[in-house]
This record gives sequence, C-alpha cells and structure tokens, in this order.
Amino acid sequence: MKQIWSDLGSKLGTGLCAAGILLVFLGWNGAASVDRVEAQFPYLISGGVAGLTLVVIGVGLIVVQNQRADRAMLQQTLRELEAAIRGEDPAATEFEPPAPRPTPEQYQLQPSKPARGRRAPLRAGDA
Repeated sequence: MKQIWSDLGSKLGTGLCAAGILLVFLGWNGAASVDRVEAQFPYLISGGVAGLTLVVIGVGLIVVQNQRADRAMLQQTLRELEAAIRGEDPAATEFEPPAPRPTPEQYQLQPSKPARGRRAPLRAGDA
C-alpha cells in the first residue's frame, strides 16, 4: 500500500503534464482555425494558459516526488553507514527518533577562561 502512495506524485505529475500539453495543442489547433485575432483569444486563454498551468503543476509534483525519493535513499544509506561504523548488521538497523532537545534549565554555563598568555578582561567592578 505504501508503494502505491509513494509513486503517486510522479504518476499524477506525468498525467498532468500530458493533459497540459494536450490542452496547449487543442488551444493552438482551435486558434489556427480562426482568421480573426479577436476570435483566437478564447482558445489562447482556455488552451494555452490552462495547459501551461497544468504542465507547471505536473512538473512541480514530479520534482517534489524525486526529492522525496532521493531523501529516502540518502537516509537509508546513512543508516547503513552508521551501522557499518558501529559494527552492527546494516539490515537490523531501524530508524531512531532524534534525542529530545534539552530545556533551558538543563544547560550549564561554564565560566570562560582566558586564552594562554592573555589576561582576563577588566570588569566594571574590578579596579
């Protein structure tokens, strides 16, 4: 089931691109059959603009789907690399959610030390 949904973006994008190209062709064919320029505008608007819109949306869906697939492959490769570094079986690795972020109370501020050979800066109360 997940495989069906994972390929839907590229298939839907390809279908939208094909429908858009068909609309552009039909709009061009309709405009070419009319001699007056004023009568060609409805074909230009309905076929050209709508077709171009469908092509742009279809290309956007294809690009997003390809980025998702690339990210999934990269994540799998990183999991396998991490397992190889740890000496574990790469097939046994599962996705681990990231560690929770520390709260501000958990941060411990350490006093800074001056670098070697430098003096600590003077503060307003030190004189």
